[in-house]
Amino acid sequence: MKHAIHFGVLAATALAFGLLQQPAFAQHDHGGGGMSMPSSPAPAVRTGKVTGTVVARDATSIQVQAKQKGSATYMVDAKTKFKGDVQPGKEVTLKYQNHGGMQMATTIEAKKSKAKASR
Repeated sequence: MKHAIHFGVLAATALAFGLLQQPAFAQHDHGGGGMSMPSSPAPAVRTGKVTGTVVARDATSIQVQAKQKGSATYMVDAKTKFKGDVQPGKEVTLKYQNHGGMQMATTIEAKKSKAKASR
């Protein structure tokens, strides 16, 4: 009899523990077949475009002198796309993304120099 009472108390405790835990799991089930957590929206990435003359360029950055905005430095990496001859003294159009205050160049395109017509 003593054994049956202990078993009954143990069973009741396990049942109560299981019932108390169930709602916590159920509130995260959104019908997608698994559990998912609510996510906050990703911060918006600001983009921009500037046209100007290349002042300096190295493996990690490029400095462009724009007529309206002045001189600015943009970071470059393996994902940056270069089109044409992007060298100091050349006029370029640069597209960039602002990531937490750092301006990362996405595309840099050298403008074609105007060839003089031969007569």
